[in-house]
Amino acid sequence: MAFSPNGEWIASASGDGTVRLWDAATAGELAVLRGHRSAVFGLAFSPDGRRIATGAGEAMYSSRDNTVRVWDAAQGAELAVFLGHERDLSCFALSPDGRRIVSWCRHKPGRVWDAATGDELAVLGGDESFVRKSVVWSAAFSPDGQRIASASLDKTVRLWDAATGAELAVLFGHEYQVQSVVFSPDGRRIASGAGGSSESDTPPAVRVWDATTGAELAVLRGHEDWVSSVSFSPDGRQIASGSWDKTVRVWDATSWRELAVLRGHDGSVASVSFSPDGQRIVSGSSDKTVRLWDPLARAERAVLRGHEDPIKCVASSPDGRRIASWSRGGMLRTWDAVTGAETAVVRGATAKEVTGVTFSPDGQRIALCYGKVVRVWDAATGAETAALCGHGNEVNSIAFSPDSRRIASGSGDAALAAHLRDIDSTEYLDGAGNLVRVEFDNTVRIWDAAAGAELATLRGHDDAVNCVVFSPDGRRVASASADHTVRVWDREAGAEALLLQGHEEAVLCVAFSPDGRWIASGAVDGGVQLWDASTGAESAALYEGSPVIGVAFSPDGRLIAVMEYDDSRPAREIVLVYEWTTGERIGDGAYSTDAAAIAAGAAYNLSALGLETVVELVSDSKRIAWFPAALGNISSHPSGRAWTGSRGNHLYIVTLDGAAPNAPSAGEAAAPAASSQPAEGKTGRTTERASDEPRKARRLRIRHAGYGELDIDCLWCGWGTHVDRGEPRPERCPNCGATR
Repeated sequence: MAFSPNGEWIASASGDGTVRLWDAATAGELAVLRGHRSAVFGLAFSPDGRRIATGAGEAMYSSRDNTVRVWDAAQGAELAVFLGHERDLSCFALSPDGRRIVSWCRHKPGRVWDAATGDELAVLGGDESFVRKSVVWSAAFSPDGQRIASASLDKTVRLWDAATGAELAVLFGHEYQVQSVVFSPDGRRIASGAGGSSESDTPPAVRVWDATTGAELAVLRGHEDWVSSVSFSPDGRQIASGSWDKTVRVWDATSWRELAVLRGHDGSVASVSFSPDGQRIVSGSSDKTVRLWDPLARAERAVLRGHEDPIKCVASSPDGRRIASWSRGGMLRTWDAVTGAETAVVRGATAKEVTGVTFSPDGQRIALCYGKVVRVWDAATGAETAALCGHGNEVNSIAFSPDSRRIASGSGDAALAAHLRDIDSTEYLDGAGNLVRVEFDNTVRIWDAAAGAELATLRGHDDAVNCVVFSPDGRRVASASADHTVRVWDREAGAEALLLQGHEEAVLCVAFSPDGRWIASGAVDGGVQLWDASTGAESAALYEGSPVIGVAFSPDGRLIAVMEYDDSRPAREIVLVYEWTTGERIGDGAYSTDAAAIAAGAAYNLSALGLETVVELVSDSKRIAWFPAALGNISSHPSGRAWTGSRGNHLYIVTLDGAAPNAPSAGEAAAPAASSQPAEGKTGRTTERASDEPRKARRLRIRHAGYGELDIDCLWCGWGTHVDRGEPRPERCPNCGATR
């Protein structure tokens, strides 16, 4: 965490691998610097404010960064990368003149580098036991750049000659490992913060030292947990400290008394810093916020948010050019599907669970439902264009009309309804003893997508509406409900046209055939019903036994893809394809969350199985590529050769390069396999490699949105190369010997 020298910007570093720049006056986010592949633990502005140096070392998943990077602060461009660290990078600091960088790796000597050329200038060794047993967590240059102070795991603060690397002094006194160290602006004092326990004889402390003699000047106690960061004010008269106890404390650097306790963070405080004018303090916390404080008024002035929570929903635009993702913390972002660049950020959404996100067919709008509200945004700018309010219960499903002009939404609370049916009441007492009357919405509503006006309310269902869909001509809407029925509505008249009854349990999904003549629906009991869309007559029935959570027709209407949910399988969702007029199943199915893509004849399928993500041929379930990590929220690109998926709060774009043997080319539909029932004794799809299959690796390209590309070149061991680092791609895997 740091202010720019002129006080106009704030830079924050995060465990999500990003560095963010903020406007210190407005608290607006200015830029996101992406390049590190692991947690960024430190940063510093150059004296002129034109550059930022950052360091990263801890692993985010399985990769390690161990680099110091230098950025153009105005443009956000990466200027240099220092790659000489062979172990986890634990700390770094920039000299006051911006010409040198000092860095430490775990259990390795410190190094001083030329910030312009990357040349090593000095090695800070110390005694052998210090190097072997200790880890340096924090380092700082003296204001004149001649000395370096380090804080380490061995409970010491050490002083070094910045030119020669010689150890000048060792400061003893802390009872726990030292987390942070800083020089006073005049270079005469050093402040350090360390661990401790408020329940023991060695509580957490900030210690102040004479930088010349090494004498201890003061011990500042008050924090209830480890002190993680310390900072002097520009005039040297105050010290700020941040702690795992979620507070920032301000101390008088002359009398040593506590001046203020700043409370507001919901997580441990990792970093504190004074503004150049000394009138503000900025702090960063594990609660994913940056906060600005007025130390004199003891008040919080702003909260800067931007480091996101886990991603929950992902959708691709119809033309495949954009991706929308929503995180649990209430942030909707759009991305360029080719480059992975962020194109828009929507702030202000609530933290409620999202139940649906979809693009309009023309790709110009994004609709998202959470709680009782449907919100519509401009997909290009991220500006909210409408908020659709009117439902009395949670909105479970949304759909755009084919011309993108209208939105249908379905609502209801099936879980609460089932509970109240069990006790035969629509009234209950809340936790305070108040009588609450429950009214169930269970409606389908039609909205003007541009103006946000409600056009019709369709009533008739006796339980929650789980799914809504427009007919291909946009004149009808079908809805699937927990009341075991499917209803077809005349959109213009606002009236029920058909009531389809036949399911024995809650209906979860519904779809029209491409010509609008047929309707398919799936239910909790595993039943799939096919209906005549004109008369409502039942035309066919399929039964598999597991809950059906998705149905989709092939473009010619001949096949139907059925997505089942079964948590006993390696992947919970599996898509089975049928010739619905005969009931014959085509193939053994594909582990997928995209029934529409499978029904449309996609040649390839991406799915997460256990701890890995694999690409398979839909026709015979043959694995052709894999990625050694499980992705969630997988969404298919219209090309059929690319997908988006998330892991935690990171979004990935996965592209299959090259053609697999005997597979259709890009855009060509996979021919249905011949007949299809599993062979006798077969209980699932074969996932082991055939013994006579040649060792031929396929390439799967992974683009981390905003972070660059990684090619997984070897199918057998997962070895890969970083595209943006220019690493060579050999013909034979250097790890296991497989040929590409």
